Amino acid sequence: MLRYKIVKQRNALDKDKKEMYYPRLTNRRKCNLYDLAEDIARRSTLSKADIIATLVSLEDIIPEYLSNGRSVDLGHLGTFSLQAHTEISQTAEEVTWRSFQSLKAKFRPGKALKVNLREVKFKRV
Repeated sequence: MLRYKIVKQRNALDKDKKEMYYPRLTNRRKCNLYDLAEDIARRSTLSKADIIATLVSLEDIIPEYLSNGRSVDLGHLGTFSLQAHTEISQTAEEVTWRSFQSLKAKFRPGKALKVNLREVKFKRV
């Protein structure tokens, strides 16, 4: 269950407008690799150490695959890929590797994850 609170905020573009209200998620605790490993170990025949080793390898291999031009499809969970922000040039000759301004890792959730998120319950605190 996701907890939320109601927050009051002024319109940053128009200070004369009245304050508005919106929901904000609260108590979002971060789960780490060891928390995941412990929960997965309880639900499988694998040991916590085996799962930690696998997740650490996943941390290493995903950036490697992405930097080699591959996307990483994790099934129903989703897909990691790279998104490039580039500079536009007038001619093809002006385009070089320096035309890439930034690279960002992008995650596109899979169908099962999207379905699960639609079923999330909310509680006002």
